[in-house]
Amino acid sequence: MKIRDERWRLKKMEREVFEYKHIECEEDLVNLVMEVYQNFYWEVVGTQTVVSKDSHLEKGGFLDDNIYSVTTEERFVTLDFKRGKSIPNLEEIKSIEREYLGGMSVISKEVLINRIENLKSELAEIEASLRKNLHEAGATAYSLFIKGEMEVEDKNVQEVFHQIKSIDNEINSFTHQIEDIKAQQTTGGFFSRLKDKASSTAKIAKIKLDRRSKRKEKEQKMPVFGGELYSCYKKGISTPSTLQNIWDTIDMLKEVEKRKKEAYSFLSTRI
Repeated sequence: MKIRDERWRLKKMEREVFEYKHIECEEDLVNLVMEVYQNFYWEVVGTQTVVSKDSHLEKGGFLDDNIYSVTTEERFVTLDFKRGKSIPNLEEIKSIEREYLGGMSVISKEVLINRIENLKSELAEIEASLRKNLHEAGATAYSLFIKGEMEVEDKNVQEVFHQIKSIDNEINSFTHQIEDIKAQQTTGGFFSRLKDKASSTAKIAKIKLDRRSKRKEKEQKMPVFGGELYSCYKKGISTPSTLQNIWDTIDMLKEVEKRKKEAYSFLSTRI
């Protein structure tokens, strides 16, 4: 039995196909680079410290005509890895791995700092995209709720819906006030009409300012409404079917966000 097992193991090793990676990094980043790649099933197969020297001539400074021989030294470490191609879910593993070091072959502190800053920018973009999708979901659902075509029996959803509806009523009230003021403008003499118009213009300007403020408040509530609906969807509560594409997009964005946050946290705490 042992002989058969050993033959099977050797046969399996013969069939195993590997991929290889060569990395150059600063000496004090070796442990970090090894930790990152070993998390993604890479096995270290070789390391080497390389010392590169460069000699050149330089002229002296001010009032110094002498020529000097200058030698600079650069030290870095090369790391060689291998990974079996038969690892389950390898494509998903590669996708997550790219969030960390992004396929870089030369790694320095400067490179890692740039990667951290890029991750920060990417997270900000994802956050903006999530808010945009939640706003779209909220606006779509609100229209259906107002028409009576859909309702979600959830306390938080209902609370935000009524908040938006109340804001909408205030906006409509402001619009009616503006129309009433315009309709009530006097038809008397020139100076009377001029004075009345000035007063009406001031009133309308104030109302329009208040209406603009309420419209902004409504816009800010829409992604909140969308967020409450998304929470219902994740809990298995029925939501409008027209929102399914948005939910799929948000699911995808949140998964990418999670990976980038993990990479950002890992790298930023080690630099």
